[in-house]
Amino acid sequence: ELDGKLVTELIYVHSKMLIADDNTVIIGSANINDRSMLGKRDSEVAVIFEDIHTVKSVMDGQEYQAGRFGLSMRLECFRMILGANTDPSIDVTDPLSDQFYKEVWMTTAARNATIYQKVFRCLPS
Repeated sequence: ELDGKLVTELIYVHSKMLIADDNTVIIGSANINDRSMLGKRDSEVAVIFEDIHTVKSVMDGQEYQAGRFGLSMRLECFRMILGANTDPSIDVTDPLSDQFYKEVWMTTAARNATIYQKVFRCLPS
């Protein structure tokens, strides 16, 4: 309340997520800068999940013990971001394989760059 009137503040949530080695997941709002890290300006929150339950997975062509939650988060995010939700032929299982890098990651990046250039007509391109 200010001068007898109700006052509200805008709340802006800008979340981030980091998945490391399919074992550790950090989800929060903090930026890696003084504004977020010094604790005197912006209010930030983050949660770290370190998996204790592992499942068999593949990383760079080798069998790998991944965290159950971390792996499921990465697979779901990759499926959504890379279009594998609608195209079952896209394999996001091994993110370090040459096949994934060339056929999925680079193909998606090239397609996105083409769309961006057509839509925004950036000069120089």
